Amino acid sequence: LQYVELNFEKFAIEDDTYCRYDYVAIYNGDRSEEGQRLGRFCGSTLPGSITSEGSELLVQFVSDLSVTADGFLAKYDVRQRNGVAVQPEPTSPPTTTTTTKAPRRKGHPKRTMCQTKCRRQGTLQSNFCASDFVISGKVLSLSPLGQALQATISIIHTYKTGSLAMREVQGKALAKMLLVCRRCPNLKKGVSYTLMGTVDAQGRGRIPPNSFFLIYKPQQHQVLTKLTKRRC
Repeated sequence: LQYVELNFEKFAIEDDTYCRYDYVAIYNGDRSEEGQRLGRFCGSTLPGSITSEGSELLVQFVSDLSVTADGFLAKYDVRQRNGVAVQPEPTSPPTTTTTTKAPRRKGHPKRTMCQTKCRRQGTLQSNFCASDFVISGKVLSLSPLGQALQATISIIHTYKTGSLAMREVQGKALAKMLLVCRRCPNLKKGVSYTLMGTVDAQGRGRIPPNSFFLIYKPQQHQVLTKLTKRRC
């Protein structure tokens, strides 16, 4: 039973608040499907360690060729569930798409993301830049959806929305969030949070277990507003 762990050693990609021009995108599996995206990175902040859900991880580098930077250097380890690393190889900056694969043994269940440690990675600013959406809001409901939870959020402030779908009900803006793992992050109904993550094909926010989140406090608004005006 194996999975892939990716670590960046060098990172310098054209800077943009929303990573629209040059970026590195990481996906679970071997396809660049929006619902499987684990992160999208640009700028000079080194991304944190990224772990695949199963035995494949897709690293996609996109460039518009207008501005050049030093690029990135990353390495991956193929690991067993017990933490033993096998077949480590360095990965140079790709020109199109690089897929890392680990052999899958028959008769063994696929490793799930929810078996990884529940811990947020990076800083507020690095996650702000890498995320499709950044909002603060109150959890109105939590509904089981397989091993995930779907949350309905009443939005307090928006800082980045990307393609996040929102609707207005009785004067309040609402959005749906998919918590990939039920207890990671462990959101509670009636509590307000600052949340960030990617957006799936249905327009739902997608929050993986290593997502950066905070219990909402009014003083965060000023800090996050400043981040919207800064280059990442």
